[in-house]
Amino acid sequence: MGLKTKRLLIHISCHSVALALFATFILASIAVEDEQAAGVSAMLFLGYAVTLRINPLPRIVERKLLKEAQCPACGEVIDLVSTWSCGCGFLTWEPRHAFSPCPHCKKVFTWLVCPRCEGSIPI
Repeated sequence: MGLKTKRLLIHISCHSVALALFATFILASIAVEDEQAAGVSAMLFLGYAVTLRINPLPRIVERKLLKEAQCPACGEVIDLVSTWSCGCGFLTWEPRHAFSPCPHCKKVFTWLVCPRCEGSIPI
């Protein structure tokens, strides 16, 4: 399974758990006939659904779970926490995760270069 697929599954699972909890609260408050709690739960559900793309929870979880990637061409396993240099020329000697944005220009990697075969690893 590729790195992009793993990241997508993490995002789907994090969002579906949160949305299922909000939906459960809505249904429970409707069952006990508490309209105010149902309204608050519905607003939280809608607020979370609208902010799916900017929600930091899946990004935090994927940085904790995904520590290495495998090159699809040669099978080389590389660490995702390393000293990455950005295309803008920024280089730091502090290790950072490949999913984190560049501290200088805020761009994120869309692929990594395999150190063994120089093939691309889409992230």
